[in-house]
Parts: sequence; C-alpha cells; structure tokens
Amino acid sequence: MTTLEFINISDSIYDLCIKYPKIKEALFDLGVDKIKNPIMFNTVSKIMTLEKAVKMKNIDNDELRKKLNEYGFELNSISNKEDRNDILKSLIVKLHYGENIENIKREFEDKLIKVSAEEVHNAMHELIDNGMSIDEAKRFFYIRTLVLKDAMDNNTKTNHKAIDIFKEENRSIEKLLNEIKSYDNINILNELYDNLNSHYSKKESLFITALKKYGNDEPSKVMSRVDKDILNELKDIINYSKNNQINSENIKLLKEHISDMIFKEENILIPLCVSVLSKEDFDNIEIKYS
Repeated sequence: MTTLEFINISDSIYDLCIKYPKIKEALFDLGVDKIKNPIMFNTVSKIMTLEKAVKMKNIDNDELRKKLNEYGFELNSISNKEDRNDILKSLIVKLHYGENIENIKREFEDKLIKVSAEEVHNAMHELIDNGMSIDEAKRFFYIRTLVLKDAMDNNTKTNHKAIDIFKEENRSIEKLLNEIKSYDNINILNELYDNLNSHYSKKESLFITALKKYGNDEPSKVMSRVDKDILNELKDIINYSKNNQINSENIKLLKEHISDMIFKEENILIPLCVSVLSKEDFDNIEIKYS
C-alpha cells in the first residue's frame, strides 16, 4: 500500500509546488492551467492558497482528493493551525483524564489524520505553560505514543551528519535490546547502560541545549526526565540481576520504554530540530559529537 503525503489546503500553491513538484501536475490536470505560466506561478500562486484556487475553479472536494491521491497526496481534515492545535491539546487532555484510548485514536484520525513534530511540541509546550505539571506530562509520556505511533507526519530528509550519527546510535541500542533475553545478560546490560548514558547525555547537551536557545524547552522538561527514569530503571535491573531478583516482565518494560524513547527521538525531537535549528547549529553539534 502506497503511503500518502499529507498536505494542508490552507498552504499557498507556490509553497506546495516548491515542496512537492508533482502537485503542479495534479492541479494542472484539474484545470488550474495558469499554474504552468511562469509569471502567474511566481506571483499569484504565492498568495493563492490551494483552498481559494479550488473554489475559484469550482473543483469538488471529492474530485480534488481523488486527483491528489493519484499523485500520492492526501488532505489533512483540518488545516487551520489554531484549530489543529486546540484539537490536539484537547485530545491530550482527554487521554490524561483516562478517556478510552481507542476512542481518542478514532477522533484523532477523523479530525487531524496526521500531525507534525512541531504541532506535538507546541501543544505540549502550551499545556505545560498553562499549568500541566511536568510530573503529569512525564507520567503519560509512554501512553501518548499509543495515539501518536501511526499519526506522525515527519518525512524529513536531511544531510546533517549529526542526525545520521544520532540515529546510528539508536540502531546500536536496538541491537543490544534484541540481544537481551533475561536478567542474566549482565554484560549486555552494562553495555546497554553505557550506550544509553552516552546517547542521552549528547542529546541533552547538544540537541536539547540548541533548542533551548529558540525557546523550545519542553523536551528538556519532559524528555530529559524520562531519560533519567530509563537509566535508573536499567541500573536497578543491573543491581538486582546478580541475585536473580528481576523477572522477565521488568526486562519487557525496560525494552518498551527504551523503544518508545527512540520513537519520540526520531519522530518528534529530530524533526523539531530540523525545523528550528540552523545549519550553523547542526555544524556545531557535529563538531562536538564525539
């Protein structure tokens, strides 16, 4: 099954076509013929949203969606940023109040379909600023993944070496996780601890510190605390493993928590860094990444 790229109908035609050249062909097929006129494209399309264009051409929404699907695209159900932010915050609050996860996932799919790393970050940032405690945000850190797992829209491609190294470390961590079968793998557990401790330290001192310069401190407030919890959880397993006092359930939970963190790093933290940090920031991170 082909994965569709989600786009917002409120974005300008120019921005959409620059980011996704195939959209120009799809719109031309729908009758937006002036889109191939260089003068019109470089002037009018910069202020003309996709929504306004389809209305001017009397293009039915079903027809638009079908044509976009043919070219590999899908429309987000709700495109207004403020509306999407309010809905996302509302769903997170419902989740924290214990509403049925499956109901929330269905509402999420109906109203938002996909969300970006920036949207998730901004929603959590506002909720914390408005009174949600860090402890509560941390407590539901893993549960939020159940909703976000299939909803993240982060097909971000970069040439930043620092990100490549960061992801390579995650692959090494995943390899160690696969090698852990029980609490008696003390050597692997120790190696995993060293790798995680180094990985989380670099994440905090390089990526998260860089984000703080731009006012993005939510990852530091929540993600960094969860990193410490994971390291303490692993340390306890190592300490008690000599006496066989840790059962397979503890190992299972540890693996889930580490895998969940990897998901959030690569689908929220890294895409957020890509959208916020400058090339100079990434160059500095690469220099310090050793």
